[in-house]
Amino acid sequence: MQRSECVLTARLKSIGTLFGLFPDNLDYGISLATAEMLAGRHQEALPTIESLRQLPPPVRDEPQIDLTEAYWAESLSDFKREQTAASRAAERGQALGARSLVARARLAQGTALWKLGQPDQALSAIREARETFASTGDRGGFAEALQASAEVLYSQGRAPSAKQQY
Repeated sequence: MQRSECVLTARLKSIGTLFGLFPDNLDYGISLATAEMLAGRHQEALPTIESLRQLPPPVRDEPQIDLTEAYWAESLSDFKREQTAASRAAERGQALGARSLVARARLAQGTALWKLGQPDQALSAIREARETFASTGDRGGFAEALQASAEVLYSQGRAPSAKQQY
């Protein structure tokens, strides 16, 4: 077993233990689902996400759950579900004024729309994400959005525009 696999397995075990002890802790649940996805245990991540949806309100309506579901769906190439979950996360995040979360959701939504064959809508969502990342000072998110828009443009045969984004 590689060192990184050992670290990931240990992290999964410790986060799983924490979530088992505190199943109403949103952060532990999100961390566990994320670790499960990173470990390639995608089928284990969905029950974790679904257990968060069983929590009492308002926790079960937190947009982080929807965003985690969007990432899960993307990892399985279920782009329709990714788009739906990302859209829901963006709407809920908007209502809470969670700009960074909305930007991440719009980026996921843009990726899903591109994979669903809707490049113009994808570019619009990605542009919105990029602008929000810029306004919040999230340079990493801004770079991800630039790369995503470049990939969409390149896939449309618009190499010069893609090169500009890259």
